[in-house]
This record gives sequence, C-alpha cells and structure tokens, in this order.
Amino acid sequence: MAEYYSKNLARETMKGFTENGYKALHNGGTPPLGYDVNEEKKYIINPREAESVKLIYEMSIAGSSRSEIINELNERGFKTKIGTVFKANSIHSILTNEKYTGVYIYNKTAKKDALGKRNGHAYKDESEIIRVEGGIPAIVSREDFEKVQEILKMRRKKPGTNKAKENYLLTGLIKCGCCGKPYQGNRRHAKNKPMYVSYRCSFRQKTSSRFVTIRKSVKSTLKNMCCLK
Repeated sequence: MAEYYSKNLARETMKGFTENGYKALHNGGTPPLGYDVNEEKKYIINPREAESVKLIYEMSIAGSSRSEIINELNERGFKTKIGTVFKANSIHSILTNEKYTGVYIYNKTAKKDALGKRNGHAYKDESEIIRVEGGIPAIVSREDFEKVQEILKMRRKKPGTNKAKENYLLTGLIKCGCCGKPYQGNRRHAKNKPMYVSYRCSFRQKTSSRFVTIRKSVKSTLKNMCCLK
C-alpha cells in the first residue's frame, strides 16, 4: 500500500507540473537570471538582471571574449541569481538558454540515472518537451539568440582560439597530411631564445600527452610493486 501511495502521488504531482507547463507557469526552483515569479506563478522581468543578460548577448555578438564579458559584468556590479560574481559557467548557461527569447520550456532535461545523478546536458526527446511560444516575456530577440548560437558553434570548432595568447590565423584551415586532423597554433619559449610560434597536428599533441600519462602510470605501478617486495 505504501508503494502504491508513493507511485500514485508521483503521478499526480507530475500531472500537476505538466498542466502548469502548458499554462507557462513556474514549476519551482530558481528562475533564470533576468526573471522573477509573481503570485500567479507567472514569469516577470527583473529590470536590473535583464540589463546584465542583454549586456552578455551584446558583448558576445560584438566578439568579446568570455573573460572580457565577466570582467565588465563584475566591474558594473552585476551579480548572478544567487548573488555571487560571474564566472565562465554562468555565462555559458545564459547564452544557451532559449527562454530569453520568450519561449517557455519545461520537461527538457533527462531524468536522473540509476545513481541519482542528473546530466544537465542530456535532454529528452523533442516530443516530451513542453514549449510555449511567447509564454514568458522576451529579454533578447530571436535573431540575437541565433547569432550567439552560431558564434558558440564556431568556438567549439576552434576550442583554443579564445585562450590563445597569439593570433593563429590559419587555425581550422590547415590539416595534417598524415591523419587529416586540424592543425593548431603552438608557442615555445626556450631559455635565452626568442619566442617560436608554429602550427602542429592536434592529434599528435593529444597522443603524445596520453603516452606520457601512461608512462608515468606504469612507472608508478612498478615502483609500488617494488615497495611491496
């Protein structure tokens, strides 16, 4: 009976959440930066927070780096939803949140796994997700949101571009003649010698670092075995 009651309660609770979803009502938890929730559980714009969201999108479209955006936000005194300073992770979640275009979204994130952990990057099938166009007030335009998604896509293709200390104009354009992997910029500074900037195969760098890790692991294992003897 206790098991039946528990499962039935879960079904009824989920049914209530689903009904709220189709009405574009807040279903609990902390609302995204830029929004508050009124007594009717409707999303309303928080003017001060919305200003920071607009700034993040404007600077991203203008080509500013993640660190430049964070510095500008913190210098102007903006805070995250929980009242802390901005960091890289908080910026990424804002830039990829479609709700800022005015779309209410519910039931998007996949369920917890067998260990009770949830992967925030794993999503349910589109047929299970509740989407209500115009369900909440928009803070950024659909056009600006799509521009930012294109910028993020390009950055994923060139992961080292924003962290590089030099301008590598050929990154992503030239590939290795042996394995076909893209070349990436590399800078070396030997003692008493000038800076040496070049391009090298990204696969070569990954495999060499992997071999170094394996070599260290083998040495450590052998050392432990000798100690046991």
